[in-house]
Amino acid sequence: MKYTRIGFLVLFIVSFGIASTPNDNIAPADWDNAKKAYILQLSVNNPGVKTSAANFIRKYNIVEAADALKEILVCDNCDAVKVSAALALIQISGEDGLKAIKSAMLTEESDLIVAFYTAILHADAEKNEAPISKN
Repeated sequence: MKYTRIGFLVLFIVSFGIASTPNDNIAPADWDNAKKAYILQLSVNNPGVKTSAANFIRKYNIVEAADALKEILVCDNCDAVKVSAALALIQISGEDGLKAIKSAMLTEESDLIVAFYTAILHADAEKNEAPISKN
């Protein structure tokens, strides 16, 4: 019994030592492949995946996705996807994104999306207005 406890304790200490040793063989994240994956996810049939990809594109400012986002504004049927795409497009493309939203608004059939696009354009116009002096 005594030898079993000692054996277990030695095995435990060796296992803990191996587990706490840093592993230098871990590959760093491949950012280029991650960006390509986010852009590729914009073309799948699952609206949840598209929405999530658009949100990550906005978060990580992936400028290469601008064309795919513009395509979503015109072709996609899901309102949530269009909202996420529009927000991402403004974040990564700025003025060019606003032009794409204005263009998409002309052919948009959903009143909800038209109202959202109008709110975005109105908010951007207010942001760029000069403040009124109170003097």
